[in-house]
Amino acid sequence: MESNHETMSQPEKIAIEPINLLERLQAGEDFSAIMKELPEAAFAVKKKCACCSDGRFEPSDAIMEKSGLAGQGILLLFSPAEREAFINNLKSRADRPEAIASHVGCGAAGLAFKELQKMIAEERSVDEIFSWLGISALPETSDELGEIFTKRLAQEVGSEYYHMADFAPGKEKHNESGIIVSAIDFDERFIKVGDQQFFNSASAQYGVSDEYLRTELTKLAEIAFHHGKMEHDLESPFYLLLLGNSGNMDRLMKVAALVASDPQFNGRIKIEASIRG
Repeated sequence: MESNHETMSQPEKIAIEPINLLERLQAGEDFSAIMKELPEAAFAVKKKCACCSDGRFEPSDAIMEKSGLAGQGILLLFSPAEREAFINNLKSRADRPEAIASHVGCGAAGLAFKELQKMIAEERSVDEIFSWLGISALPETSDELGEIFTKRLAQEVGSEYYHMADFAPGKEKHNESGIIVSAIDFDERFIKVGDQQFFNSASAQYGVSDEYLRTELTKLAEIAFHHGKMEHDLESPFYLLLLGNSGNMDRLMKVAALVASDPQFNGRIKIEASIRG
């Protein structure tokens, strides 16, 4: 995929032998047991890109792991206080993302764009949002909004910005089978095989509220159920795969249970957890 990411080096991919997580889950194996097979490198702190949760995209820098956030956190546009706390968390971390990337066809940016259109139509104020974005009018497309937001976020955090302008061959459509929800550092490349896709949500690591996390996971599941694989695959479960430690797993389980109980998903969401430490 192309990007305008000009300043970062492009090292060779790190040596990874991924396991076929989806195949083994579908065969009835225990998620926690599978995770224990992974090497320490899967949980080691690495250079990070705060990229969209979208399973079709990954960082263009081959050595950089993905830290997934729906639309890079664009849904926080509507919660100024939480947005500020999120930004402060990101930029104060020892593992602050080295890059923050937008991408073409972002569903979360589309949701934000529609909400802004609605606010304008209802004559609700968008002054604070536009002021923070540095714009005077709504852009023509949601992709433009996503780029403007992500550039602003990268500027605030002190990270590099780039845009993923093309889908990788064969990844034009969503086919996510679940969401990797990580409250600890995790490199999803250790479980990615072939054209299998998982959404990636690391938002729990970055100071967001339970309400926001629930919204994010719900919106990601909606994409799978209404625009992706689960729309046509009526038999397979959709996995919420929780990675955390003894200090944050209760929170993840509580939020995941609320998402799974949403009637629009017809009981087809399966929660599995792996506690590390």
